[in-house]
Amino acid sequence: MTNQNLTDAEVTAVLAYIREQSAPAHAAAGAASFTAQTKAEPKAARARPAKLSRAALRGRALFWGKTPLAKGAPACGSCHTAGQRAVLLGGTLGPDLTGAFDKFGEAGLAGILAAPPYPTMVPIFAKRGLTPQEQQQMKTYLKEVGGQPSRLVLPALIVGGTAGVVVLFALAQVLWRRRLGPVREALVWRRRPARSV
Repeated sequence: MTNQNLTDAEVTAVLAYIREQSAPAHAAAGAASFTAQTKAEPKAARARPAKLSRAALRGRALFWGKTPLAKGAPACGSCHTAGQRAVLLGGTLGPDLTGAFDKFGEAGLAGILAAPPYPTMVPIFAKRGLTPQEQQQMKTYLKEVGGQPSRLVLPALIVGGTAGVVVLFALAQVLWRRRLGPVREALVWRRRPARSV
């Protein structure tokens, strides 16, 4: 988990709250059902269509920056990745958000989109947060791409990179094949002894 910039007193208060909420009676009776419900709820709550819904398409456009955010915040895709297009398009500063809906659930993701709690994001989104409509569209997008693991396109990158290098070397050989010819010719003629006739 990322650093939350909490003081020691705040950390102690959070731990005390967790202990208070996790009473032994509650833990024995409901811990198993709570865990099962938490894991099953996000997956059961969404039905993944083959194609993205309109709201998810709008969320994707916002995420990748094709549609600018209303308050001028940077696109999520400049720091994060999500979905199958992630490897080539997304940033690497933040984590892959493909499974964010499964990880945080609907309420958790809504809270993060409304007021990002992460130290890197706080100064960026303090005055330029997402509008409620953008939050909903982004949440829908992350919900629908949640089951699509980011494809690793490393073989395609390796093949494309190797082909590019070969083409560049071939082009360099063609263009500069004779670049030293005139220099060498002058040196060779200068070193040859003069022929007597």
